[in-house]
Amino acid sequence: MATDREGNIFAVGRFSESIRFGDEPLASAGEADAFVAAFDRSGSHLWSHRFGDAAAQEATSVNVDASGNVILSGVSSGTLNFGGNDVGPGLFVAKFSNSGEHDWSRSFPANPINERAFDKFVRTVRPKIKSTQHGDLIIAGTFRGNIELDETTLVSTPANTLDMYVAKLDGKTGSTSTAQGGWARRFGSSDYDVLIDVAVDRGDNIIITGEHRDAISFGDLPEHDGSGMFLAKLDRDGTPTWSRSFANGYPSALDVDTLGNISATGNYDESIAFGDNTTFASPEGYTAFFVAQFDTSGDHRWSRKFEGTGHNAIASISADPLNNLVLIGEFTKELRVDNEILDHHELPSPWVLKLGASGDTLWRKSYIAHGVSFGVAVETASSNEVVITGSFSNAIDFETGTLEADTDALFLARLGI
Repeated sequence: MATDREGNIFAVGRFSESIRFGDEPLASAGEADAFVAAFDRSGSHLWSHRFGDAAAQEATSVNVDASGNVILSGVSSGTLNFGGNDVGPGLFVAKFSNSGEHDWSRSFPANPINERAFDKFVRTVRPKIKSTQHGDLIIAGTFRGNIELDETTLVSTPANTLDMYVAKLDGKTGSTSTAQGGWARRFGSSDYDVLIDVAVDRGDNIIITGEHRDAISFGDLPEHDGSGMFLAKLDRDGTPTWSRSFANGYPSALDVDTLGNISATGNYDESIAFGDNTTFASPEGYTAFFVAQFDTSGDHRWSRKFEGTGHNAIASISADPLNNLVLIGEFTKELRVDNEILDHHELPSPWVLKLGASGDTLWRKSYIAHGVSFGVAVETASSNEVVITGSFSNAIDFETGTLEADTDALFLARLGI
């Protein structure tokens, strides 16, 4: 999900059979199709499109550039047409105007991108797209085998392992060619590695986070032993400037605020240390997740932990214009925030938490679902208002009323500040 300066909301994903955003439903052409949908700040439908053939497709990320254009990325096992020429299987990127008119689209052959992309590796192969201050694009994700990025072919090493890619695309054409200012980089260890999220700061520096299963180094920087969560910063040319590793961490989301401070979220199952004598002990008998913030040099600023007795996770984080942080996830049974227990339910239900720039709690919300429900994404608009989206079945309660559905459904909600 992404928002623009006027507060319009753009959401992407995948669906099967049919889905209704406006008056007319979108019908899937096969196993799963990709969608992009636009809404105004009050949630009214503006426009929506579906893309797909008989194979599986998914739009995995969306971003709005400085000119208000909408860019989406995803994976496809078949052939897609976004309004121009057909694009083949692999990774895709498409650019639209704010009103949904096609500008350009293209694909990058990747091997293999198939139905498993929507099953076992659903959280690993998903490409993420971000725009720079100058309108260029950064795409990042995980691949196995080969990925062809114009004149550069990246190869996972050793063969059949998962490696990570980061590439810069020309915003006017989508090219990664060096002649148009593009580049592509591969990072990986001798084992499986997964890129989870990417962010771009106001200086067009790129921050990535993910998991490494063996010793790993980024460029000429010192090697990190063992396994765990990594955090690394690249300059605008793709050269790593610093990196950090945190044993026992499993990252889930990343964002950067207006000052360049980096906030990362994730889970941990044993003790985890972030620096400055900040160590969170093993959550024996509990599930636990963290929020940790680092400055522009990668030095630890502050961190917090949250524990519960059921399944608890953070799915997304967003920094607002005042450098507050908003998080969304889901929980079951019990989740403790500031020694208070959120209203809980036996089935997964969404929660939203807003933290100040120093990590203090500003407010917290939980929404009881009468069925299984997940908090998927959060965005903070230019007005500092919070927009959330997720999925639910049967019904879910919000303060303004109850949403009901006869089948699986998506929700979209604006929470204010």
